[in-house]
Amino acid sequence: EIMYNEAVRNDYDVVVCDRFETNGQSGKRYKGLTTDNVSDLILDMMYVRCGWQVWNKMIKKTIYDSNVVFPTFAMGEDMVIMLQLLTSCKKVGYVSGAVYNYFLNNESIVRKLTEETCVKQYKQMMTNISILEEFLNKKGVINYYAQGINHIKFKIKGLMLPLLGREDYYKEYKNLYRGVEYTIIKDKRSSFKERLLATLIILGLFPYPRNKYSYLIEKQ
Repeated sequence: EIMYNEAVRNDYDVVVCDRFETNGQSGKRYKGLTTDNVSDLILDMMYVRCGWQVWNKMIKKTIYDSNVVFPTFAMGEDMVIMLQLLTSCKKVGYVSGAVYNYFLNNESIVRKLTEETCVKQYKQMMTNISILEEFLNKKGVINYYAQGINHIKFKIKGLMLPLLGREDYYKEYKNLYRGVEYTIIKDKRSSFKERLLATLIILGLFPYPRNKYSYLIEKQ
């Protein structure tokens, strides 16, 4: 109701609120908006500086009725939907308050990392980023957001880290989005840690040893 009233009062295309995440014992409040400039907001989401979740945002129905391509895979679906929607938004509003409460169940199946779930996650993200690329290309803004897309691709490669103890996965990792590390190094929006990591990958110093992250995968 608070978000709706704010949207109607100011004729916003989208209204964003803060969220409060808790596991039932402790919790933390997260700011929902970094900027009210739409282009900058899209880039902040691409660089994971602002959450791309759909559940703490209220969108005008006419925006949803635009040519949005809905993904069929779960991993990264909020990202694909929200970034498409924002390209049709002009006015962004913000509700200063954690009016959305999110419960984190650390024992849920979706949070258990196995080889199967790890493979599913990065393959689904690959499919969904392709949907977003195609959409941005049709809108004629792919060049403006190209660096942000490359940043997401770099993050997708990171989803494969727990699998690199196996040679076939390691080869796939090396060939996935070849050259994306160079774009990260040149990208001023990338953090120092990301640029350093990209440099180590190019030099062949990371990931080493290959099975460093295999402990993350639970025994099936």
